[in-house]
Amino acid sequence: MNPKAVRETRDRSAHASIRGYVYQFDRTIIEILSADKDTSILVEGLEDVDLLGADRLTAVQVKYWSSRSYATPRSLREPIEPMIEAFSKGAKHKFILHVHFGSGVGVPSQLSVDDLKTCLTRTTRNPTVKHHDYEKYSSDVIEGFVKQLKIRPGKEFFDQRNEVIDLLGKRLKIGRQDAIDVYYPNAFALIAELATKETRAKRRIDLQGFVSKIDVKDSIYARWHMEVIGVERYVKGLSRRLRSERALDAAKAKALVVNIEGSDEAVLKLMRRLAKDEFGPGKLHNTKPWTLIVNGTNEAIGQLKIEALRDSIVLQDGYEHLEFQPGLFDQSPVINRRNRGDSIKNSSYDLRVIGIPSLRKYADSGYRFDVLIAIGQSKNELFSRASESPPFFVDGILIEQVYHLVGGKT
Repeated sequence: MNPKAVRETRDRSAHASIRGYVYQFDRTIIEILSADKDTSILVEGLEDVDLLGADRLTAVQVKYWSSRSYATPRSLREPIEPMIEAFSKGAKHKFILHVHFGSGVGVPSQLSVDDLKTCLTRTTRNPTVKHHDYEKYSSDVIEGFVKQLKIRPGKEFFDQRNEVIDLLGKRLKIGRQDAIDVYYPNAFALIAELATKETRAKRRIDLQGFVSKIDVKDSIYARWHMEVIGVERYVKGLSRRLRSERALDAAKAKALVVNIEGSDEAVLKLMRRLAKDEFGPGKLHNTKPWTLIVNGTNEAIGQLKIEALRDSIVLQDGYEHLEFQPGLFDQSPVINRRNRGDSIKNSSYDLRVIGIPSLRKYADSGYRFDVLIAIGQSKNELFSRASESPPFFVDGILIEQVYHLVGGKT
C-alpha cells in the first residue's frame, strides 16, 4: 500500500473512532435527559453508561458501526463477551446493547440461547478449529443472561444528534438554535469531563445535577464538537453565539486569550486585525480597543511586542516589562475625533497586550473586561474574575480561525 493510501486509511480509522466516542457521549446525554428523578447515571461504569435506579441496575453498551453490516449473532460478539463475563461474575444488572450497523439484515431485539451460543462461537485458521467459548459458562448463566439482555437498534449518527437537541430543548425549555450553539457543547463537554474522572463517585450524576451544570452562560466549545461537525460549522456556530450575546459590540471592552510559542505570524496577523480593523481611524468614538492576553514565556511575549511595533501597532501594556500598573493599563486611549464628528481620527494606542501574570494582577485589583474569550485554555477562576460576563471557552481552533471570528477575511 502506498504512503498516501496508508494515511487515508489511518485518517478514516481515526475519524471512525472519534465518531464512535461522540455517538456514545450523545447517547449518554439522552440517557441522562430521559432519566427519572430517582435514577442517577454512572458514566463509564460497568458498561459505557450505567443507570442506577432505586430498584434496578441497567448497564448500556453503545456501538456505532456505520461501516459494518449485521449478518448473524456473531456480528455482536465483541460487545456481548464482556457483558456475559460480568454477569457470570455476579453483576445484577440488566444489559442493553445499543448498536447501529450501516447495513445488513435487521438486528434482533433479543437473543435466544441458541443465538447466544452462535454469537460466542468462533473459528480460527491454520489449522481450522471451531471454538465454543460459551462452554465456559453454565447453562444457568447462559439462560439467565439471555433474559437480562436487550438489544436496541441505534439511530444513524445525525438522527441521534437531533434527538439530543430535541431533548435539550424540551428539558431546558429553550429554542433549537440555543440548544445547538450553547447547551449541546456544554452538555458534551460535561460528559467528556465525567468520563475522565478516576472514581465512580465523581463519574456519577443525576438529571437535576446535569441540567444545573449545563444551564450556564459559559460557552464551552470543545475539540470533540469541532471534530464531528467540521471546522467551518464549528466557527460559524461560535460566531453566531458571540453575535447573539452582543459579545463583539464595539463599545465593549473585549479581551482575547491565546497561546504563543516564539514568533508567530498568525498571532501578528490577528493583532493587525484587532488594532487596525476593529479599532482606530474611522470607527465610532465610543469604540473600545481590544486586549490580547498572551499565554507564553516572557521572551515570546517580548518578541511579539517588538514585531507589533515594527508593524506600526502602538501598544499599551501597563509597563509589565518593568512593573505592571493595572490602573494605568485600564486607562482608555486618548481619542481625537475627525472634524469634531463621531468617528476617531487618531488614538494614543491601538491595542492592549499583556501576559497571564499581569492579567492576574489586573483582576486582583478589581478591574474587569466586559467580555473575555479564552482560546485553548482550561476553564479556571482567573478568567471568570477578569470578566463581567461569563467567559467564552473555546477549544480546538487555530489562530487563523480566531482571526475569522472577529471578522477577518482570508
